[in-house]
Amino acid sequence: MIAASAEWPSFWVQFAYTVVTAFILVAAIWDDWLRTRFWGPRLKVTLLDSKSFLTTRTGGAAVRYFHLRIDNHRRWAPARSVKLLCTDLAKGPGGTTLTRVPLPIPLQLMWSFPQYRPLTPTIVSDDRCDLGNFGPGR
Repeated sequence: MIAASAEWPSFWVQFAYTVVTAFILVAAIWDDWLRTRFWGPRLKVTLLDSKSFLTTRTGGAAVRYFHLRIDNHRRWAPARSVKLLCTDLAKGPGGTTLTRVPLPIPLQLMWSFPQYRPLTPTIVSDDRCDLGNFGPGR
């Protein structure tokens, strides 16, 4: 059976309607997965400077400050209410195998200049976080 030429526009309209309906159904079922996979923010955490920043405390002791850089590779999808939590540490003598030391509770890291910033900022492009300071008395 061959369709008449007048029936083809109606066929394509019905086909497009079916495809759009199927897409809406898939989007409704897997909305969260699709949003995080294709449209959500993409964050990457790196050490800002491996040599750290050397400074002195109020008492005159030299300390080294380490900072993390958080980059959002999808600038059109800002990451809202971002927290960085430290869940464990590794310690040991320099140049040897480090031993993992779990923390009893996660430690929330502070963002740079915490007195001027919210505790959970929105990251659009990149931001800095204080990893901590290490020096005498620590």
